[in-house]
Amino acid sequence: MNSLSKNTTSTKKYRLVFIGIVILIIVIPVTFYLITHKKNPISSVNIPSAQLNSVAVLNEGSYTLSYPKTWSESESAGVTGGTVVYLQPPQDDPSMKSHVILQVIPATTTNINRMKLIYSLLKYQKSPVTVSGISAQRYDAILTSVNGPYHSIAYIFTHAGNLYLLELGYTQTNTDAQLEYEFKQIVNDFALH
Repeated sequence: MNSLSKNTTSTKKYRLVFIGIVILIIVIPVTFYLITHKKNPISSVNIPSAQLNSVAVLNEGSYTLSYPKTWSESESAGVTGGTVVYLQPPQDDPSMKSHVILQVIPATTTNINRMKLIYSLLKYQKSPVTVSGISAQRYDAILTSVNGPYHSIAYIFTHAGNLYLLELGYTQTNTDAQLEYEFKQIVNDFALH
């Protein structure tokens, strides 16, 4: 009976790893496709005139997302029960594929475990942080990709039944300090309601 229990546990672990790998194989290419092909504007709200020329604001009821006005935004409804907002900075080099993703999905145990598994399998460094007064996890990694080093920083947190992912990604040999600073500002200005 003990042998059967070990086999069941091993089978469950392999299933989770398999599901994680399938998600990576599907989610990453779909994300890049949507980033490069989907361009539906999202409504923005008015902000103080002192910031009007430099910051755009997206107010979706449960959160407020501020980002540089020179960036473009689009939205995809391709996530079951949630939303995904894609932000892209102006780029001189399109091969960088720089982007920020805000994904909001229901905070189910399955969704939380799936997201943690993805970052764990890819060996991201994990550290505790705070976003909008809420405990969060920051994940950092530089991954190998066919286009060169892929820099990724992600913040994951839950609030009011939702799971939030704020992620920066770009392909470039060197770290882009300016882009990472702008992402840090986006995270620092992110507000939950």
